[in-house]
Amino acid sequence: KAEGGGGGEKGGRTIKVRHDMAEEDVNLGGQRGSLSSMQAGVGVEVMRRTEVMIETKPASDVLSHGFEIRTSASGINAGLTYQFYATSAAERNGWLEALDDCKHYAESQLPTANQLKLQKWQWIASTVYQSDPVQFLIAFLILANFIFNARQAEVRPAQGTTEGDLYEITDDVFTSLFALELGWNMFAHWMWEFLRDGWNIFDFIVVLVSIVSRVFSDVPGLNTLRLLRAFRVMRLFGRLASLRRIINALMMSVKPVLNAFLIMLLVVSIYAILAVEFFADWTGPPPENFPVGPHYFGSFTKALFTNFQIITGDSWASGVIRYFFMPDGELSLGPVFFFASFIIIVGWTLLQVVVAVLLDNFTAASNHEKAQQHADSADLHGKEYQHLSLDPVLAQLSHFDTDFDLRSRIRTLFEVIDADDSGGLDYEELNHGLTKLQFQPPIKLTKQEFFQFTQGEGGVLDLEAFEVNMRRELKMYAQRQMANAMELDSDSDIAPILIVMKLLLNEVTRRGDPDSPPDDPPGA
Repeated sequence: KAEGGGGGEKGGRTIKVRHDMAEEDVNLGGQRGSLSSMQAGVGVEVMRRTEVMIETKPASDVLSHGFEIRTSASGINAGLTYQFYATSAAERNGWLEALDDCKHYAESQLPTANQLKLQKWQWIASTVYQSDPVQFLIAFLILANFIFNARQAEVRPAQGTTEGDLYEITDDVFTSLFALELGWNMFAHWMWEFLRDGWNIFDFIVVLVSIVSRVFSDVPGLNTLRLLRAFRVMRLFGRLASLRRIINALMMSVKPVLNAFLIMLLVVSIYAILAVEFFADWTGPPPENFPVGPHYFGSFTKALFTNFQIITGDSWASGVIRYFFMPDGELSLGPVFFFASFIIIVGWTLLQVVVAVLLDNFTAASNHEKAQQHADSADLHGKEYQHLSLDPVLAQLSHFDTDFDLRSRIRTLFEVIDADDSGGLDYEELNHGLTKLQFQPPIKLTKQEFFQFTQGEGGVLDLEAFEVNMRRELKMYAQRQMANAMELDSDSDIAPILIVMKLLLNEVTRRGDPDSPPDDPPGA
């Protein structure tokens, strides 16, 4: 099913059907595909044309009932042309009528003149809002408001005084400016683009709370909401890319760090239970006879907090452990072993594990954020990162050690996908087998990608053909990853090395391709 999209500069979609050619004069040369490869929302131009066919076919041949889809040069498929064939003229005409219906549907979805004007003004507002001068101005206002709040908390001016009124007026000015900035942002990016960004939601809540607390300042309880004004400075994280990347990386690291925290909490809780059993009634040495047991380990919560104090290293020796000395000043082996093991296991080991997990996941999340920013920048400048459906599988295969290991991995993959043990894979079985692999999101191979994977042959793949095609796809995957790495590290010292490796890999791939053109002779 093909669907048309909107019109205008933002994704103009056209479907044109010409019926001026005879159905037996259709050229089906070039790339073949299937209608399932058409992407919804992609504008297409459908036409039948007369050209001399290289190979003569009888009029009853299915290739004579074809049509051509020529994509828009500025669209997703960059002006590529696809040829399709049907089993009869009636079936072909049915497809053309369906595409023509899509054209009419797309035309019915075109925005009105007023909607186009609104979109134009939204685009202007978004362009100005996203410009560097405006973003720097907003960041300056947020920082100035934070300094103002810090100064107000320092002097604590009394209400009703001249100084207090001045601070109130200044706070109203900042609140009004932030409300105007929020309205500007909402108008420029409404609706889903605004709601999808978590920083926009945070800005909306902070500004809304500031307005409500100011308007209803006389209502009991609501005045305390003004305390949230201190969080306005956190809006600065959404304005500066470097700070935003750090915060997003920290948020992505929360889940694995919480797992490490949970393990440490369980161990600390076990020690707290044991401490209550061992030391709840312990009394310090004379003459003080300080009730160290009831004071520090009299209950589970007291023991848990005391263990937390010991982890931090805050006077745990002089303030806690010294009371467990014997009256003659000798150490008691039981408390010594208990607290020494607690420090070694929790303070020196588990706490370091938490830090290591945080750093590891923070680095991975930071690299992911950096890659996402480069991808967004590339998309903004008309570039596109190469990514295909088989890339998750190819990424797993790329971790091979030797050529024998790679062959074993490919054969194992073939055996897993070949559910009926027939020794062959067609499109349906290959696609079904890929969806069963544990990848998120699941892999969905289109028929067009299957034809590209089989070099246009289609049909059934045996183990040998599957291995040959997977090796070829793995080489292409390595080239794509090299190109993406060059985009990410274009300003680093590793960029020249990546360029050399890319050229070498391209040369190896070219020499291994029998269809590649030969080298130029010397002196050519």
